Amino acid sequence: MSFFSGASTSTAVSAPAATEKDIEVADPPTDSISSLAFSPQADYLAVGSWDNNVRIYEVGASGQTQGKAMYGHQGPVLSVCWNKEGNKILSGGADNAGRLFDVTTGQSQQVAQHDAPIKSVRWIETPQGGILATGSWDKTLKYWDLRTPNPISTVQLPERCYTMDVQYPLLVVGTAERHIQIFNLTNPTTAFKSMVSPLKWQTRVVSCFPSANGFAVGSVEGRVAIQYVEDKDASNNFSFKCHRRDQSPTQKDQSLVYAVNDIAFHPVHGTFSTCGKFCCYTPECSNTYKTSQVPMERSTSGTKTRAHV
Repeated sequence: MSFFSGASTSTAVSAPAATEKDIEVADPPTDSISSLAFSPQADYLAVGSWDNNVRIYEVGASGQTQGKAMYGHQGPVLSVCWNKEGNKILSGGADNAGRLFDVTTGQSQQVAQHDAPIKSVRWIETPQGGILATGSWDKTLKYWDLRTPNPISTVQLPERCYTMDVQYPLLVVGTAERHIQIFNLTNPTTAFKSMVSPLKWQTRVVSCFPSANGFAVGSVEGRVAIQYVEDKDASNNFSFKCHRRDQSPTQKDQSLVYAVNDIAFHPVHGTFSTCGKFCCYTPECSNTYKTSQVPMERSTSGTKTRAHV
């Protein structure tokens, strides 16, 4: 672990009108950004990068940021998350290791191990206490009690884990070959339901509804699917196109297609934003969505991190 040298504070950057309220984060990573996570308890942002490091920033009321701490992996960092109390950061990377950073002590330690890169880490708050879930390219899902060195349980997945999300008691894993595994965490070692993604191309992200009765799926083809867990709600399932642009102002062909790399739900209103060209969807609106700027938006461009205020 090391602290940022000469911790500087970000200032507003020159940008087109559409992003004039964006503020570039101070001391950004030196390589591509793989994962972002805000603390649930304080104005801190954890950023994982392909430069092998996790950086922690304090975000001010007007969006300015200051680097507070940094710790490293032995390979690119692929996923970061916080625990419920907001005093610990969990991360997984291409070094096959899961690490924990204690914000209070400034110390990091290894808490998980796989046989291949850890693509996704998620903190699960259960009635019995907190558990770390790790999904890996070794085709396993592992549950960890941080008080013990070995996993509580290991679940075999049909393919490499690409994405994972949790909203207790719902946990959803998206893998290669478009497999989706749905778990009820009251029985965490057996999939409640297995399905193939309703989207035709590679899965990039899954994100659980705040109500824990369904999830959204995003793919490389510029589409999002809304899926409910129970078969009785299947009539509410649908998908829509997004993250597409015309080749030119004179060609209305929507031929430029971008991957949906992240989906984040508002914890209260049920709307969500998707990473890229941001879209906002309200589940109560029957099979419709509207393009909107919402406060939870976040985006990355290369090694640049921006806070929208």
